[in-house]
Amino acid sequence: MWIATQTKYDWQQYSVIQLDFSSLSVGSVEALEATLSNELELIGKRFNIDITKEVFASRKIKLLIEELSLKNRVAILIDEYDYPLLSNLNRPEIAEAIREVMKDFFTAIKSCTTKDQIHAIFVAGVTKFSKTSLFSGFNNLSDITMRPEAAALLGYTEPELHHYFSDYVGEFARKEGVTTPSIFSSLKEWYNGYRFSKDEIKIYSPYSIIFALLRQELSNFWLRSGTPTFLIKLLQIQYYEIESISQMKLSEDNLDVFDIGTLPLIPILFQAGYLTISEYDAATKTYTLDHPNAEVREAFTWYVLSTRIRRTKKQEIMAKN
Repeated sequence: MWIATQTKYDWQQYSVIQLDFSSLSVGSVEALEATLSNELELIGKRFNIDITKEVFASRKIKLLIEELSLKNRVAILIDEYDYPLLSNLNRPEIAEAIREVMKDFFTAIKSCTTKDQIHAIFVAGVTKFSKTSLFSGFNNLSDITMRPEAAALLGYTEPELHHYFSDYVGEFARKEGVTTPSIFSSLKEWYNGYRFSKDEIKIYSPYSIIFALLRQELSNFWLRSGTPTFLIKLLQIQYYEIESISQMKLSEDNLDVFDIGTLPLIPILFQAGYLTISEYDAATKTYTLDHPNAEVREAFTWYVLSTRIRRTKKQEIMAKN
């Protein structure tokens, strides 16, 4: 809203390359190369740039950036960057081969930063694979995952909820025959509690808040949205009792980057939103993790119980054989 009112702002025009890696085929190196190349060629066509003469995706992205930068600098947006790797956790050889393709791809982008062709790069994903294994040479990347200035970027704070959604909450309250403060209190219990930095800034899940106010009901929208397949696999491999999950204490290093074959469950649950920061101890530099709210606690309990049932059935089958 504020940006739209800034008529005196010196707006600059940039060419945008936007990629969603979750839309790619990632069952093999060949499939990844083919679908990523196709996406880049489609982007090129929108700018009337032919990059089909290049064979590999790493060469196509480099050529695309070079051609686009002749007009203006390029902004690159990449979502779900880790999807190709997470989709192949149970096939480490393929995951390793795919990592090399992705490493070449990001190295090609990095080579263009030294020529002042790129304005900005924003890369998002669930997990934090190490720079040395995937973003080799990208020493100018800034990780904002746990930065205080980014803590409230992707959700609603308490003041924002009251400022922008009071009318909707009032309608919800009239429908239920209760007071508006009562609905606000219930929304807080169900959907608030996410904290991503040392600062005590907590936010609501925007996905769940929108659906709760749209449908005027308190429900587990997180559970309905589905759980990433890779997380189900991790739960099955690294099984924990429900009681041991909450109030976990970890250092910041324990919440940091990982690599193929070294994806510990607790930090991944934090990065995927199933756990969040409940406390930070500055003296020991440790974080206490817990479920952010009732919605996520209920969803996670359901997933763990489902895993327990599957494990029990598997053990029973093995015992019979």
